[in-house]
Amino acid sequence: MGGNIVLHGISFYVSSYKRFIGSTRLVNRPPQIYTKNTLVCLKFSFHQHSAIFYFRMPLKLYKMDLSPPACAAMMICEIHNVPVEMIDLNLLEKEQLKPEYLNKNPMHSVPMLEDDTDSLFIHDRGSWKRSLIEISFPLYTSCILCSQSQFMFPALFEGVRQVPEKPRNALLECYDFLETFLTKTKFIAGDNITIADVSIVPTVAAASYIVPIDDKKYPKLQAWFSNMEKQPFYQKRTAAGTMQLKEVLQKCLDQ
Repeated sequence: MGGNIVLHGISFYVSSYKRFIGSTRLVNRPPQIYTKNTLVCLKFSFHQHSAIFYFRMPLKLYKMDLSPPACAAMMICEIHNVPVEMIDLNLLEKEQLKPEYLNKNPMHSVPMLEDDTDSLFIHDRGSWKRSLIEISFPLYTSCILCSQSQFMFPALFEGVRQVPEKPRNALLECYDFLETFLTKTKFIAGDNITIADVSIVPTVAAASYIVPIDDKKYPKLQAWFSNMEKQPFYQKRTAAGTMQLKEVLQKCLDQ
């Protein structure tokens, strides 16, 4: 199967060359699935199905450092040492609306993972264990909807300079939920860092620039966030982008 594979959001994980998927704490999959030769395996879940892609390297990841979903994608590639060619796309300059990009991705979103060859396999979700991706999906979606759709998009593209009360309260509810979740475990999906943490932390970082995390009200969330900020993959692939986003938001919003 040729053509471009387009993935929206970050509900996926990857495994690098000759690495058993089941051998890492970052994923939860049967160990008989693994990559061979120059193939990279990528799997994501949606409703009742799971999709598995096998790509030939190199892959191309279209991203913008200011984008939390793109940061999450970059960190996953960094954690698993997956060789990808990272291509910058400036959403503020509307490069995502250029015909050549729309031809690859009609939804004009980032991140987009592009490959020229190989196959797509679909499996019923009942044949797999419930993955950590499925556990983290509601958390990730809630934060994305609060911070991106209701906060950042209007500020960046519509000239809105005040954060409305309703989306602000919705984000605080998201903080409440994360705080409750983190009272049980050190990280989002257990006592080790998983893709749940990697997926959520860029968005929490972006949201915190608009509605700061009160460390007295949310001590667990703040401790988790501080821990994630110190991780090498965060420092390498996300820290600079989130600081740039902070500067942009400070110019766009009346705090």
